[in-house]
Amino acid sequence: MVMHAADLQVRQKAQKEMIDRLKVDLDCRDVVARDLGAARQRGAYRQYKCPFHDDSSPSLTVWAVGWKCYGCGRSGDVIAWVQAYHNLYLSKALEYLNGAAVELPKREQSPATAKELAPPPKEWQAAANDVANYAFDQLWGPGGKGARRYLTEQRGLDETTISGAMLGYVPGAPDEWRTVAGMHVPAGIVIPWLVEGELWQVKVRRAAGKPKYLGVTGGVAAGLYGVDEIDPRGIVMIVEGEIDALSVNQERVGIRAVALGMAVKQFDSHWMQKLLFAERIYARLDRNAAGVAGVARLLEISRRVMPVQVDEPYDDCNDFAVRDRQGFRAWLKGLL
Repeated sequence: MVMHAADLQVRQKAQKEMIDRLKVDLDCRDVVARDLGAARQRGAYRQYKCPFHDDSSPSLTVWAVGWKCYGCGRSGDVIAWVQAYHNLYLSKALEYLNGAAVELPKREQSPATAKELAPPPKEWQAAANDVANYAFDQLWGPGGKGARRYLTEQRGLDETTISGAMLGYVPGAPDEWRTVAGMHVPAGIVIPWLVEGELWQVKVRRAAGKPKYLGVTGGVAAGLYGVDEIDPRGIVMIVEGEIDALSVNQERVGIRAVALGMAVKQFDSHWMQKLLFAERIYARLDRNAAGVAGVARLLEISRRVMPVQVDEPYDDCNDFAVRDRQGFRAWLKGLL
């Protein structure tokens, strides 16, 4: 039988749709449990002795959407597991999993979680991008001199870091709001959150008043600020604030920082996957109760997280960098 190009395209489309559906419907932990049985449980993770090599201690970690062995290095999603464990071609693996999808419960994903993992609508992103561009132009225009001085002198950021992060400025009094691109935007330093080409939120650091940080309505407070700039196999530091992350990255010592932006509750294994192959993962959160709870949350998601703290009497990475640049740089190098 001769297969026409159109027929092939239809089959390819159907296969892709099946792959997408199976990845959504199936919890990788359930599929692996059918093959390997009961597991050691650590929060959202399951641990097994890896079947792909002589494993003396559990080095295979499985979570809802994937798996990785820290002994032999093999990893993948639920489809890759079935292909590897059962030695099946893709088409046969899909047949196997299509049957499993009938027998196994669907992967739990609450409406709130699903919403958190999706960036804002394209229409919002387009308007928010206009806000970010406006703020960037304002920062580097004549009226942005004071804001630039604040970023360079009080926060210790150089112009390369400031422009690279697309930081901006909306002029006005601390309690003032402006309408920009049809959006209601508070005056202050503008911090766009770009992750994998999507604009998730636009945060504004106000000069005074509480809360210090406000978000432009419609953004999604989730994700990892700066994750696109990390070395996937390098050393990563998770910090709270965006300015803290920029302070670490500015030193260029071999550690790249990402920021939670105070959205620890929205941080889950979906985002930790971005750091899956990192050589080391440090976490430097505040010493207060929220920071302690945040570290506990990170440890619940991944046992690879190593909590660290800046030297006394500094409050955070940016405070350390501004008050003792050489000491801060030495502290970072000590973590290599």
